[in-house]
Amino acid sequence: MIRRILDNLYVQHVLFGLIFATVLYVWFPLPFPPNTFWMIVIAWPLIVALWFYAFINGTIPGMNL
Repeated sequence: MIRRILDNLYVQHVLFGLIFATVLYVWFPLPFPPNTFWMIVIAWPLIVALWFYAFINGTIPGMNL
């Protein structure tokens, strides 16, 4: 079951983004506000979901492109 979840492209993108955000936050400590890491953790899956929606449906919700 875990293998099936990890084969999901959306899950792969979200995990990569969270790992990338963690590496940036830990290895390159820039003067970010204190809650920046958690804002990225919450926002990244939403951004990826919107990108997948736009890729699959050809547009972004609410836009007539």
